[in-house]
Amino acid sequence: MISFVCYFFAQSAETELSLLDPDVATLISRGDSLVLQVQKVDLERALCINTTTGGLRVARTALKASSEVTKKKVLRTLSLFFHVMGRIGFQES
Repeated sequence: MISFVCYFFAQSAETELSLLDPDVATLISRGDSLVLQVQKVDLERALCINTTTGGLRVARTALKASSEVTKKKVLRTLSLFFHVMGRIGFQES
């Protein structure tokens, strides 16, 4: 039971991110397309959209990197937990 709960928590953040990522990618793509359309008419607005899209791109990259760091920390913590539990003789039923 404990291993299942630990596995669930280790995977939940990654699952949430993978569900969100396609929508973020679509927003970035639409923002890029909008910049190309708008720049012909209103360069200032196109630059604003481009800045916003760039910010979303940066946030997406940072979130992915943070998620990987968190995942590694969780896995290290789980490994240590099971090591300690094994040393004290805990048996999962």
